[in-house]
Amino acid sequence: MNRLAPDHALFRPGSDDERAIDLGAWLRVVWRGRALALACAFLAISLAAGWGLRIAEPRFTATAVVMLESREERIVDLKDVISGLSGDTTVINSEVEVIRGRALLAGVVKQEGLIHDPEFNPALRPPGPLARLKSSAARWLGQPLAPTRPQTPQQAENAALDTLLRQLTVRNVPDSLVFQIIVETSTAEKSARLANAVVDTYVTSQLSVKANATEQASRWLVRRVADLKAELADAEARLSDARAGTDLMEPRTRAVLEGRIRELRAIVAPDRGSAAFLSAIKPEPGITAAALPVLSPEETELSGLLSRLDADAAKVSLIDQLTREADASRLLYETFLARMKETALQLGIQKSDSRLLSRAAVPALPSSPNLPRLLAIAALFGACAGLGLHLLREAGQTTFRTVRELEFFTNRNVLGQIPALRSRSLPAIRNYLAKHPNSAIAEALRNLRTSVFLSGRGEPPQVIVLSSALPGDGKTTLSMALAQSTAAMGRRVLLIEGDIRRGLVRRHFGPRAARGLLAVLTGKADLADVTYHSRAIGADVLFGERSAVNSSDLFAGQRFDAMLAEARAKYDTIIIDTPPVLIVPDARIIARAADATLFVIRWNSTTQHQAEEALHMFDTVDVPVTGLVLNQISLSGMRRYGVSGGLGTYKALGRKYYRV
Repeated sequence: MNRLAPDHALFRPGSDDERAIDLGAWLRVVWRGRALALACAFLAISLAAGWGLRIAEPRFTATAVVMLESREERIVDLKDVISGLSGDTTVINSEVEVIRGRALLAGVVKQEGLIHDPEFNPALRPPGPLARLKSSAARWLGQPLAPTRPQTPQQAENAALDTLLRQLTVRNVPDSLVFQIIVETSTAEKSARLANAVVDTYVTSQLSVKANATEQASRWLVRRVADLKAELADAEARLSDARAGTDLMEPRTRAVLEGRIRELRAIVAPDRGSAAFLSAIKPEPGITAAALPVLSPEETELSGLLSRLDADAAKVSLIDQLTREADASRLLYETFLARMKETALQLGIQKSDSRLLSRAAVPALPSSPNLPRLLAIAALFGACAGLGLHLLREAGQTTFRTVRELEFFTNRNVLGQIPALRSRSLPAIRNYLAKHPNSAIAEALRNLRTSVFLSGRGEPPQVIVLSSALPGDGKTTLSMALAQSTAAMGRRVLLIEGDIRRGLVRRHFGPRAARGLLAVLTGKADLADVTYHSRAIGADVLFGERSAVNSSDLFAGQRFDAMLAEARAKYDTIIIDTPPVLIVPDARIIARAADATLFVIRWNSTTQHQAEEALHMFDTVDVPVTGLVLNQISLSGMRRYGVSGGLGTYKALGRKYYRV
């Protein structure tokens, strides 16, 4: 019998292996928590609004936009010393880091004097709550405070740089060469000023890098051109000296000599292949002139002419080599001279690789706290927290709210659902039922009465016992109302107050006869002498009496059985209001003589454990519980819990029915 009703409510019965989730049940569970969710959302919104308007320091965000220039504009066709930036991903990411670089931002810190701004230099800020607390504690303990070390300029600059880096965001617009430079500070003017300062420093740094590189290249080219000029002058001087100190043959003289050589070769042709001739013309090393063979005059002349031509050819070769060296030096000098002049011209026409698209404007509203977004997040968080609390409460819910839950947990039939009335007074309820016979509670009582009468296999049950787990479940009121409803059928009804310890029925009906149930059970009076006929409910009432005798012994005696036998003979229906079964054993003793036993469950009050324990007590004495009654139901609560076909649904339909 230990089952979880929520599990039954949130799942539809399926096969043995799986069950389908009842989405409607889940939605109803969520819907029931709307009040708590709204309350938590309202609380979260209130706290967020208080924090955003009273506590949080406003922050302002300014944005400047720059773009990398991928197009080159040339006034003249001169090649730059440093080429422009390309638009690939590597370059874009590199430029983002350049903008966030400490070297570039150090210029912004110095330019804007951020080391003197308490927002950027923590050393200038007033002591915080924690520091003041430490100082107070140290003074209270009599301990000297540690001296504060003076801040060095480098430390101040580093602190300002760190703060600026935290408050600076550089973002590349996807699929573009555009950069957004975003600065967030405590004032709108400062944010715009710093964003523009970062942009200006970035653009200026690009120009400075190009100008410095061009100037360095120009100075190097000047030195190199001077060196090349000296080398060219030296080469030309050596060529001039070589030409001046060398007597070269005239072309006509050379032609005459070459003709004479041909003539002599023809004369000495037979001897040209001899070893003597060859050794005479080209003597081997180590051989003296005296040892050479004697040549003819023609051979001697030919040898002299050949030597003269060889000497002239060597002079021509030297002059050609010097000429080539001079030409190479001249070409190199002219090339570097032209590049030097181009570089000198570029000193005044450098252009930054970035272009400013828009300067940062002074923001009109703070970016943080963003009150609309803060309130929306707070509302969402509060609603989710409230819904979570509601779900936790639902998961830990152990009371009964629907007939479905009650039947599933107890595995017993629910014979009636009785709505709650605003008044808890028995006379007021009695009068209401008399004046409103077609009300929802009157119809619920008639339904309960019908279910009880039809629960017997043959004749309707004559003795009906009502009990509950604990006091306050409404069983006494229900007993009186059921007696009134049954008497309205024309049946003879006796209402017995079996809960003699409390005497609620006597108090609600007012002071009556001093004797009652106790007098009958002790044999001091007859049943007919102590019953009171109530015109208000149309039934006889047997009031209880307080007694020092154990009531359990009285109900277990033969006089009680005899009294019931007498009552059965005189009345059509006998309704006995008994004490709570978890408090005293009277209900179990009385129920053994009953034809029907009704167990009253208070809506959203009686817990599963209480119901289980109480029903188990009836089972231990073999007293069958005919059915359960879900009592004091809140109609609005039934609708809130989404009980289709219940009292909350049929109330309006019943009113329409009786108006027809």
